[in-house]
Amino acid sequence: MDYNNLDETVDFVILYLQARNAQNWNWVGYKNFKALISYILQIKDVNTLRTIFERIISLGTIEKRKIGSSTEYRFIF
Repeated sequence: MDYNNLDETVDFVILYLQARNAQNWNWVGYKNFKALISYILQIKDVNTLRTIFERIISLGTIEKRKIGSSTEYRFIF
């Protein structure tokens, strides 16, 4: 993964999530975001997908909550 280009990739994913109105999904699992990111970027490598997702979380665009043993995420726009 080219980390110089990672910020542009993350910005693109955030814009795409805004265009898809992901803020209306409420709380969903990681697999929903992973599938969408994989689809739009045509990336199958799970480590790269997780890196992109964690960068989006660190920006505060996606919030995280734990319920029992499961973790859910919500896109904030």
